[in-house]
Amino acid sequence: MMRHTLAAIFALLLASLPEAAHAACTATTDPLANAFCEGEAADAAAADLAHAFKAAVQGLSPPAQAGLFHQQSQWKLQFNQTCTFRRRGAILVDFRCAREKIQRRTAVLQAVPYDSRAAPQSLGIHFFIVSYWNCSGAKSNYAAASCEGANTSADFYEHRQLLARFELTAPTDRQAALDARDAQWRRGVARACGVRRGGRLFIDFGCVDRAIAARDAVLSAAMRAPALNLRDNGVFAVRATAMPWVWHAGQNGDYPFGPPDGTGPTIISLARLGALPGRRIAIEYQSGVIAGRGGKLDTDANGFWKPGSGGIGYGGAPTGQRQSAAICGFADATGRLVIPPFLLGDGPTVKQVPAGATQLQIGVNQEIGFDENTGGLNVSVTLVRGAD
Repeated sequence: MMRHTLAAIFALLLASLPEAAHAACTATTDPLANAFCEGEAADAAAADLAHAFKAAVQGLSPPAQAGLFHQQSQWKLQFNQTCTFRRRGAILVDFRCAREKIQRRTAVLQAVPYDSRAAPQSLGIHFFIVSYWNCSGAKSNYAAASCEGANTSADFYEHRQLLARFELTAPTDRQAALDARDAQWRRGVARACGVRRGGRLFIDFGCVDRAIAARDAVLSAAMRAPALNLRDNGVFAVRATAMPWVWHAGQNGDYPFGPPDGTGPTIISLARLGALPGRRIAIEYQSGVIAGRGGKLDTDANGFWKPGSGGIGYGGAPTGQRQSAAICGFADATGRLVIPPFLLGDGPTVKQVPAGATQLQIGVNQEIGFDENTGGLNVSVTLVRGAD
């Protein structure tokens, strides 16, 4: 996952939190969001402290400078002992404790009187500044924990984005339940990765990062699982993020599109419909819209015309210019297309089941950016009775 600087990370994170949480981190009951919010505040306070210390040192005579350096070193030692501790090789941190102590120390330094006899010096003072690409450069427990917290907050933000995309693949009435389940998971992570001491919560952000990675692997796998959405009335839900077939990993190489950044196609068992090879099925768009590439355009199953693009799957088929349209393919049990795919449009479209086909797959005709789509389509698939 991408690593970022603390300022950029927490700006992104706070944009996803309630407005009140930006003003007061304790306004949210989410323990992880609270910890990341306090981390952002502590990091901003640390930057102020570095400036205050530099200004104070430059305004002192050389003997006084030496005394302030020693005093600051002692404060940092006590600070690390109070706001962090090690457990089984991991560093746990209480960012609220850090913010409060850093702010108090900054106030002390800002009150240091200026000595007009001191000669201004250019001092390269780096208080808690470390590389957020590699936490091994940290020179104290707090710097290491702050670095790990910054990296973990990036992964937490990406987790929230992934959850939002996952919820779009679920029925509307289940999305609130999914969000509540994720909130319960976050509370569990805080309990598993945190330790309470003296009424304060210390968190091991390395533990949090591993929990996020495991959770995201589960969500990603669920998003790419086939969608078996048969309803009693024969209507199937097609996700706006649904790729029409799998073409990578050596499969369906004659029908490529862009990177596999979407969810799996809607897969309909032909046997469940009684549609054996040689029988005919009617496929028809019923309702729904797809907002493609950031919600710029709402389309039904016909999609929209995009001159100059390639064919279905961008392999040269004649209907390829219909972007975000619903397309179908007959496939065997492994997902291998047995005949060329075809554009559905609004239909109805009647097709004869070809030899070797065990399932009908429906997805979106697109090259890249499946994960940016929102919405979905409802498509009916029925057996044409009395037809061979």
